[in-house]
Parts: sequence; C-alpha cells; structure tokens
Amino acid sequence: MKLIIDFDDVLIDNSKIKTAIFNALEKTGISFIDAQSHYLKVRSTKMPFSLKEFLGTFENVDVAKVYEDIMSTCKGLVNKELLEVVLSNGAGNVYIVTNGEEEYQKDKIKNSLGDIFQNIIIVPGSKKEVVEDLCKRFANEDVIFVDDKEEFFSDIDMEQCTNLKTVLWDERGLDKLISEIRR
Repeated sequence: MKLIIDFDDVLIDNSKIKTAIFNALEKTGISFIDAQSHYLKVRSTKMPFSLKEFLGTFENVDVAKVYEDIMSTCKGLVNKELLEVVLSNGAGNVYIVTNGEEEYQKDKIKNSLGDIFQNIIIVPGSKKEVVEDLCKRFANEDVIFVDDKEEFFSDIDMEQCTNLKTVLWDERGLDKLISEIRR
C-alpha cells in the first residue's frame, strides 16, 4: 500500500505557522493586523507563496533572522497521531505531495519532519499528474491519497486510477484514513 499525503493542514498545522509569521513580524515592529492583512492580500493572488519574498516586502526586516525564527516553530506543529499512522505503513511507502513554492515547502518539511521521508514532491498547481503517475507505477497496490482540499481530487481520472482511494482530511480525517488502511 502507498500513501500520498498532503503536507499543509494535514501533516502540519499551517494555521499556527501563519500565526508564527505574524508574531515574528510583530517582534520587528509590524503590527499583527498589518502583517495579517498584507499576507491575505499576497495570498489572494493564488501564486505559490514564498515566505522569504513575503518577508522581504517589509522595510527593516532581517529576512534571514525572521525566516529562521518562523522555521524553528515547525517542529511542534506536526500532527503526531497522523504521523504515527503514516509511519506504521513504512516511510518508504509514503509520498508527501504538497502544493506551494519549492524552497518554503522544503524548509517547512525539513524543519518539522527532518529526513523521515525521502519521497517528497512539490507542485505549483494541480497534483493530478503526480497522483496518476503513482497510481500507474504501483498499479498492483492500493494507493490512498489524503488531502484537505477537494479540488485536488476533482481533476484526477478515477477510471485510470482504479487502485486509488481518496480521503478528505477534515475533523474525521484520521478515522477515515485508518478505516481505508484497514480495508
């Protein structure tokens, strides 16, 4: 069995990273509200989010220091229950497929999970190609894809991926995943 796991808001609590961003900027003299407002404006573009670029838009911010301060919070934001379930399947059977800007995603993953997983794929948009490729590559195995956004399921050709099961990560996500693994 192969598991395809989203990172943000599934393996890690991304809302707390956002709070860490705003708190770190507040320490430099930028109000929490202003940082949050600017963040929402930048995120509304739907472009992959680069934390370093975002921090660089503020005057008098030591980007490297603030970035490192934020990254240091990642370790404590991992969903430990999910991680335990995922690792029980074997780290080599897990594919983290995440959407976003490559450097920022890699840094969040490294700072939160270390080097546990070797199969990390970062995409700037749809996960369709990656998921379909994994389903083809492991055609004789069950593949379970866990994501918190239905949009990442909707464009997958399910007729082509007959071995794929999807789990929408929500308040019952862990229970649904465990049920799929047991089937």
